[in-house]
Amino acid sequence: MTIFVIHYTVIITHYRREANLLNTLEGLRRQTALPIEVIVVDMGNGIGSLGAFPFDLKLVDFDLDREFMPLAAARNHGAYQSSTEQLIFLDVDCVPAEDFCEKMAEISFRKNGLVMGTPLYMLGAISESTTPQNLKEQSIFHPARPKVNGVKKESCYELFWSLCFSIPKQRFLEMGAFDENYEGYGAEDTDFALNTKAAGIPFYLSGAEVYHQQHPIYIPPLNHLEPIVNNCNRFHQKWGYWPMADCLHDFKTLGYIDWNAESKKMIRLMRLPNPEQVQERLLKNAPYR
Repeated sequence: MTIFVIHYTVIITHYRREANLLNTLEGLRRQTALPIEVIVVDMGNGIGSLGAFPFDLKLVDFDLDREFMPLAAARNHGAYQSSTEQLIFLDVDCVPAEDFCEKMAEISFRKNGLVMGTPLYMLGAISESTTPQNLKEQSIFHPARPKVNGVKKESCYELFWSLCFSIPKQRFLEMGAFDENYEGYGAEDTDFALNTKAAGIPFYLSGAEVYHQQHPIYIPPLNHLEPIVNNCNRFHQKWGYWPMADCLHDFKTLGYIDWNAESKKMIRLMRLPNPEQVQERLLKNAPYR
């Protein structure tokens, strides 16, 4: 009996998270079906030696000559350089379960659509003694995410998060890839999902799991205030409603923006936080917020 093998590329964008990147690459080393290549698009100052892996590891430097980190453009840059017809995008913090990539590539290929996996969130750091089984034991579901057994076709495209997903390369190109007018953090993944919907590409949720490593976060994300405002304004102009409403409400309450959730008027930036005000919002370790 002939076993059909789906060749796929994994694309990871990276910015100053080398320890987490190594953990994610180790997770890819353990895959039941190895990728043909892993493309790491670095938006920082380069990456040191990462060691040898049983797949083609390509480290790509991406021009960071922009005011804000170009997440959308960096993802596209990785996809355009891929040599396979099936793409898997992984957040740098997401360690895949051993069968994650095989499941995701097969579902996306056979459904010819966009498929998002299930992120679980780690309660502690990964150490040398952490086993693959420990990853799941030490992780929890996000309460805002649906729990999926197997595969579920989903009509609400706003449930898409860009942490862990797969899409055929041809479909990715047909729908226009990520909109590179979004720069920095905020709303580019929801925009991508809605563009996918507009292109008639089906969307599925999968129970295939990744384990999201902890990292410092800011609540609310004052460290991303300007790009969030810019991206939310662009999103509203394009789609007619406000994304990230909870975040915008926090910014308004703190006096950083002039915004009305019921108005079509663009968000106006009132003031910027100083470094001390940003640091006051830091959570050094949290599974999610």
